[in-house]
Amino acid sequence: CKADRTLAANSRNITVECLRAGVARVQVRGTAGNYASLLYAPVTVECLPGLQFSRRDLGTLSAPDGSTTVLLTPTDIPDERVTVVITSSPPGIVEHPPRVFFEPFLNTQSRSIVLRHSGFPQAATASISVAAYGGIYQ
Repeated sequence: CKADRTLAANSRNITVECLRAGVARVQVRGTAGNYASLLYAPVTVECLPGLQFSRRDLGTLSAPDGSTTVLLTPTDIPDERVTVVITSSPPGIVEHPPRVFFEPFLNTQSRSIVLRHSGFPQAATASISVAAYGGIYQ
């Protein structure tokens, strides 16, 4: 990065890619001119575990009995039993299980989630959300 007298040219973006859950410190050091050997304050980056859906576009569930299945997989190995709470918004359009569980210390595990049309009388759009609780997924 070359520094000059304009603020925009002196700003740099740094992208941090999380490889697994944990905390890292990123620190930058100046290398030339007035900034040589200047050690900037560290930035703490917390990488949280996540959950992956097998697909994001679930398509259209036709009334009255349309359904689709997606797989939900943890991005990191759970260190305790993980409870995943599933909600839909607005409620009443899509039927789904209220929660699924992932067991600790299993490297590869996925859960099938069946989403069904609830028979809602009008065309509508719903969003599915998940929240995980337990161990590193707190």
